[in-house]
Amino acid sequence: MTVAVLAAVGWQPAAAQTSGSTTVAASWFGQTPPLAPGQIELAVVSSLPSTVTGEDARVAIRGAQPGDTLRLERDGIDVTASLGPDGSGVVRGLRVGVNHLTATVVGLAGTRTATLVVTDHPVTGPVISGPHQVPFVCETEASGMGKPFDEDCSAKPRGDWFARSAVTGRFNPLADPSAAYPPDTATTTTSDGRTVPFVVRVESLTINRSITRVAVLDDPHAKSSGWNHHLLYSFGESCGTGHHQGTNSPENALGQVSSTGNPYDNAFAPFVDLPTQLGTGAMTVHSTLTILGVECNDVISAETLMMVKEHVIEAYGPVLHTIGVGASGGAIQQYTAANNYPGLIDAGTPMISFPDMTTTLMTIGDCLLLDRVFNADPLRWTEPKRDAITGHRSSNICADWDSSYSSLLRPTACDPTVPAGVRCTFQDDQINLWGRDPATGKARRPLDNTGVQYGSAALRSGLISGADFVALNAAVGGVDIDGAFVPTRMDMGADVARVAYATGRVTGRGPLDQTPIIDNHQNLDLVPVVDVHDDARPFMMRARLDAHLGGHKSLALWQGEPYPSDTFAPAEQWLSALEATGSHPDDASRAAAVAKSRPASAADRCTVLQAGVDGTAPCDALAGTSPRIAAGGPPTEDVVKCALAPVDPADYPGLAADELATLRTTFPTGVCDWKAPGVGELARTTPWLSFGDGSRPPTPVALTNVVARSAVSGTDVLATSRSRALPATGDWPWLVAGLALAGLGLLVRRPLRG
Repeated sequence: MTVAVLAAVGWQPAAAQTSGSTTVAASWFGQTPPLAPGQIELAVVSSLPSTVTGEDARVAIRGAQPGDTLRLERDGIDVTASLGPDGSGVVRGLRVGVNHLTATVVGLAGTRTATLVVTDHPVTGPVISGPHQVPFVCETEASGMGKPFDEDCSAKPRGDWFARSAVTGRFNPLADPSAAYPPDTATTTTSDGRTVPFVVRVESLTINRSITRVAVLDDPHAKSSGWNHHLLYSFGESCGTGHHQGTNSPENALGQVSSTGNPYDNAFAPFVDLPTQLGTGAMTVHSTLTILGVECNDVISAETLMMVKEHVIEAYGPVLHTIGVGASGGAIQQYTAANNYPGLIDAGTPMISFPDMTTTLMTIGDCLLLDRVFNADPLRWTEPKRDAITGHRSSNICADWDSSYSSLLRPTACDPTVPAGVRCTFQDDQINLWGRDPATGKARRPLDNTGVQYGSAALRSGLISGADFVALNAAVGGVDIDGAFVPTRMDMGADVARVAYATGRVTGRGPLDQTPIIDNHQNLDLVPVVDVHDDARPFMMRARLDAHLGGHKSLALWQGEPYPSDTFAPAEQWLSALEATGSHPDDASRAAAVAKSRPASAADRCTVLQAGVDGTAPCDALAGTSPRIAAGGPPTEDVVKCALAPVDPADYPGLAADELATLRTTFPTGVCDWKAPGVGELARTTPWLSFGDGSRPPTPVALTNVVARSAVSGTDVLATSRSRALPATGDWPWLVAGLALAGLGLLVRRPLRG
């Protein structure tokens, strides 16, 4: 075939090129270094070349010149017909495993070839999350998709149309989309100025064992889609321990609270106003395994996001921007994706956020233990004392953590659909990430309070007495691996702490500064039931960016009473300004460009009208802290296991000799030295770790992204096509490997934009 000029590349006079192929690194956001004159490039633009799924991939051939002829082969079979005039298209017929795609371009610049290795995986997964969780309860029938037809809970895809009522604002199903639309059908104006019937098609299918809904403007009468190539990915809330598929309905993608009975799918949908975004032409997506309340595993969430986005790019076309949407657990998934798998979302709009689940688990454990002490002697532990010790603005916060989430530490607290005998804990749900304790065979738990002096800030400020301080810490104890209270403190071990930092379970050390994020936090500290969403959390993330990445210009904090849907326009403006700065194929230039391109509309803001609070600055004055910060920990809240130092009497001038003796008995190995780095800390987290496709034990491997290019005579091009294996999860070499990968991580790049 003869290809048209690629506008993004253009034509450049060049000497004839030599045959042959090499590979070069690409950025996580789809950018590569400039091509040499006459050079061609072959790239997978729907996924990483090593994480292709479903036996197809969207590819692009770049660098062709006017009059060139092009041929594309899949393992020797001509698949040139897969390509459009611009040199891009979906190649089908890939086999599970290794495939070779070869592009050959012949023209005035000579014959140039580029060969790319592409590894395909089943659409049922796994790809990067390690062996599938078993048992696993299918829920396709409860989601209106019929009985599953395999053990991976797959169901037959379907498409349904809905018309939005101009009277009620609800989307109503169209039994026959070819018939006349209901008389109350609304119209909408798209981003390109067209007025069309507000009719939306919802595609329902299963990807990665997850029930997925894709909604987009689609007028069957006009036989046209209104998609503007913007994608809003809606993440679900809470934190659950898996073993079931989860339920949703087309309503989730339509931005309506679902009638399926799942309280964690998109409870905040009315505040996000997805229907308005659908009306402009944006596509919205919702999938059950990106509801953290179904399965609290951020790698499975990222894997599902990766596979769903790949499907969208292959089935519908290239995506211009992907913006994350979601509250609470939905916010966590945006932060962990941006930190650990950059490029999956281009921007985030988290609401009532937490930085990650691992460090949030510290608060859950602390509240469970502290409340047990407080409730045993309520006369002693008054509300002011409790607040001073926990750092919270209300004791309801710890009480709500206990009632809602302490079950994550108990093996028997399973979803009702899960068979008896399954261990349902936070760590069991993430066993591929943390590994198994060889002594007990149980999942290792990332929870530690060894050396933590609860209430130390309250002691220094005089809000509790020395006797209170000593008695509190002597009584706290811990929770054993089976969820029972024990008098000893919890010790995760240095190896588990290393895993937390090396694999990105603690956010803030990955390339988080490459993704614009507008954190939208409504003040809920004093609201009963939902007040686990304390106001301190966004400030913890800001502190991490300052401490580990040199600044927080990639993070906007909207505090008080902002309306969540107001974040979309500034996020789009930020991304458009970022793209206007040019190509950024390396991490440092990308991060600098994100900071530089932040628009005024994405400035920090505070909309709480309260005396002494600046009307434009973040509402720092309103935020509390946490039990760990109130115990002397850093504002980053990212020390999961502290370094220890001996009890020093000089630190406790008011304590009597017997109280000091009790303190030494309570802390036989020492107390937290918060001035020292935490145990297992690394400067940087390695992005794009794969825990395997289930064919081997879950040993973390740092994936790379590459494109193939025709070789250039006399030029050495760095080949970076090999993945790097890390030690098995939890092995002692983690520290050495992690430190090495912290440097290597700057070379590991990945595109996920078509």
